[in-house]
Amino acid sequence: MWFKRLSKKDGFTLLEIMIAVAILSIALVAVLQNESRILSSTYESNTLTMVSFLALQKISELESKLGRVDTEMEGAFGKDFPLFSWRAEVRDLPVPGIQAKLLRVSILWKEGERDRVFTLDRCLSSI
Repeated sequence: MWFKRLSKKDGFTLLEIMIAVAILSIALVAVLQNESRILSSTYESNTLTMVSFLALQKISELESKLGRVDTEMEGAFGKDFPLFSWRAEVRDLPVPGIQAKLLRVSILWKEGERDRVFTLDRCLSSI
């Protein structure tokens, strides 16, 4: 008798299932949006890391040729990094008593429809 009374309501109603599915959908949308932001941040981080290494490489290369380089230069990184190009300029800095130069290297690339630029400066001096 007690068992029969319990067995009258042994399933979920359609309303309960719809509410559970709605709650689950909202939770999944929040998780997927967060995942999308994480992937976007990871891509941005990887790109900026690579671009900063390219800028440091170009600065080192130009530093070794500093007496023989023009004041403005530009070029590409070749087949290893075909989407990236660089632009550099060398300026004298007005520092009394010290011969100082500013070496500015900009890395340029296109990301979708946007043009992106990363610039790195190095001050060089000799007494």
